[in-house]
Amino acid sequence: MLRPSENWAGLPALPLAGRAVRTTLPWLVVWLLLPALFGGLLFAAVESAQALAPQPIRISRAGTYDPYMDDFVVFYAAGRMVNKGAASSVYDPDELHREEAIAVHGQAGAIISLPYFNPPALLFGFAAVSMLPVAAAAVVFTLIQLGAFAAALAVLARARLLGLSGLGGAIAVLALVASMPFHEVLLHGQISLALFAAWAAIYLGAFHGKGDRWTVPGLAVLALKPQLAIVPLLYLLVRRRWATLARFAAVEAACTALAVVAWGPGILVDFVALLKAASGWEDQNGIWVDVMFGWNALVRDLVGPQLHVARSVVSGALSAATLALIAALAHRRDSHRKPAETFAVLVFASLLVSPHLFSQDLVLAGLPLLLLATRGPDRERHAWALFGVLGWVLTFIHFRFLHTDPLAHDVNFVSLWLTSGVAVAALGMTRVLDAWVGLTRPLHRDLRWHSPATRRPMSGLVPLLLGLLFAGFLVATRGGDVARTFAAAVNYKYHVIAPNIANDGP
Repeated sequence: MLRPSENWAGLPALPLAGRAVRTTLPWLVVWLLLPALFGGLLFAAVESAQALAPQPIRISRAGTYDPYMDDFVVFYAAGRMVNKGAASSVYDPDELHREEAIAVHGQAGAIISLPYFNPPALLFGFAAVSMLPVAAAAVVFTLIQLGAFAAALAVLARARLLGLSGLGGAIAVLALVASMPFHEVLLHGQISLALFAAWAAIYLGAFHGKGDRWTVPGLAVLALKPQLAIVPLLYLLVRRRWATLARFAAVEAACTALAVVAWGPGILVDFVALLKAASGWEDQNGIWVDVMFGWNALVRDLVGPQLHVARSVVSGALSAATLALIAALAHRRDSHRKPAETFAVLVFASLLVSPHLFSQDLVLAGLPLLLLATRGPDRERHAWALFGVLGWVLTFIHFRFLHTDPLAHDVNFVSLWLTSGVAVAALGMTRVLDAWVGLTRPLHRDLRWHSPATRRPMSGLVPLLLGLLFAGFLVATRGGDVARTFAAAVNYKYHVIAPNIANDGP
């Protein structure tokens, strides 16, 4: 039997002597499909990067929708206001709108208004970054995001919680990097990769014995988008992790106290008031439910933009049911025995109950998928890999083919995918998943970590080189296809929100 270190691709080796070459379908999958996947994903990653080349940083203008680091401009403008001594107006959309226009050298009436929704404590970091020119600040901000993402993967791999060695690992990471959500994080300048790292810290601390030195900072970072912290806090509450909750509360209290000392208690009142006002926004000030996911967006897509009260009731009921499921699963004494599945339930559920969930936040779903698709029993790994591929494809389909008419009622398949992620992971916790993963049993027989190959296996370098050649072929023959797909997402968003752009701004 070969050990992983002897076949760094982690694939069944091709026997060169002592045995006839097998021609079964699983063998062909390993040696033909996986190089094709690697090449295709590498092509998608390189192509999507074209849209991230340095450009003038801007917010979309009324009448057009052409963003570049537009969310970062919000953070930058908020930091500038703090440095100017106007922190008390950060949560005033009109005042922030004017500062955003100054940052991009435009007119406030010509750009879309994007409020600052994050807690006051985050302003300390943005105030420091905004001391730099906007272009330099954007580079620093992006490098911090990418550094957090790389560090999260490195720490998990070092802890042997991710099986990222070889070609299989390269494909898993490339799939995430080449996805629409990853691209959207970098294009808009959002903090989702830092949130990705926060979830990784929570997984290490709460599920793999690293303790509160990992869990508490992870929760604190995740709380920068407070709605995403509801589910993990509920889980810890039901599990009676009182010490963890107390330490988290102390950290939040300290950060809040610093903000109050620096800018006065009114900034907290303004923050809460903005969140309350934003709960009633729709198709204005950056809140466009048509391009969101989760229960709120799913219900909107099914019933249309009307029936606000009924939609709120149904969305609230679905969120309550999701939280009840989390509480029930957390109450199970054996939930710790399936940490990856339990963690997946928490991540998928936190996305579903978030009222304002854009595509960049879907990158968070990639973390439990990486954990489940690279570790554990073969059949389950293959099943979760197929589930991840489904989500990867559905994200593109959602933007390219659905919602051609902003008034049409369509099914939000990505939200349904998140829902099925909760269901499948929950079934995995209860050991009822065998019927589903049994679909991959034919692959399981041959896609084993240990290979029955004999003496001198063909190196994993061969499928890697085949994948590189395939990527080069795609660049030469299909160059621009992925870039146009990403551009279609931007055009789609504008198509949906265009009728309401005139209502934005002061």
